[in-house]
Amino acid sequence: MKSLINNGLHFILFFLAFICLMSLQGSVWMQLFTQAPNPSLWITLIVFTCFYRNLFEFILSVYVISFIAAPFTSIPLGLFILCNSSLAFALLLIRSRFIIQRPIYLAFVTFFMTLIFPIIHFCASQLIELNPIHQFEYLNWFISGMITFLLSISLYHFYIWFDQVMSKKWPREVGV
Repeated sequence: MKSLINNGLHFILFFLAFICLMSLQGSVWMQLFTQAPNPSLWITLIVFTCFYRNLFEFILSVYVISFIAAPFTSIPLGLFILCNSSLAFALLLIRSRFIIQRPIYLAFVTFFMTLIFPIIHFCASQLIELNPIHQFEYLNWFISGMITFLLSISLYHFYIWFDQVMSKKWPREVGV
């Protein structure tokens, strides 16, 4: 029972911190760097939960992340959940092949996922939406990936520190 309460408290506090992070991305980033594209900070958390949580927590986290991050993007909720679920499936394929528990590896996986996300979004938009995306902004896409890559290294250290403070136990396959 104590473990269940501790896991629930960790889950709630982790996502409260994520709401603060998304608020920074949505408001402070636009005030400081008006012309620079936003980083995709929700992807850092999806990648982290893929490698540091069991399958049930990962799937639950993907949906919670989608519900939290959707208001901070211009993507409709259903399309956003579909895109994030597609990213989650790709991450599970990567995790089943090889896993290296270093922040730089997770940062490169985040960069790769950040580059894949607009492609998934573009394709899903063409299939689902009544008014699909007509313009694909390559430079913003790549710059957003680079910014996310640079910020993700620090964020992974924060995520790991948060897990250690909350005494979160990682799955056995993490091996740390």
